[in-house]
Amino acid sequence: QQPFVDVADQVTGPVLDAGCGTGDTALFFAGRGHRVVGIDYLSIEGYGVADAPTHTRLLGAGIPILEGLDLFNVRPGRWQMAALPLRIKDGDAGLTRAVLWTN
Repeated sequence: QQPFVDVADQVTGPVLDAGCGTGDTALFFAGRGHRVVGIDYLSIEGYGVADAPTHTRLLGAGIPILEGLDLFNVRPGRWQMAALPLRIKDGDAGLTRAVLWTN
């Protein structure tokens, strides 16, 4: 997306791609050497999409995905977040407790 390309040189730290959709923006910044996390409300992939290409692209590039994150009742403002994953042996996904806090 052109607006992100236009400001890419100004980005100096990690990137949170909220509502990451196809993952193009997350992959763009990862390709520029940034640490990236992609999140989306229900899933970055549409329901029933064969072979999960967005998941494959992001996870293949080492970009973690946080899905099913309902922030509807979180008031606007600056927040910090930690995602604490529960590793599941031989699983291809895991449960995560997301914790938000503000100063």
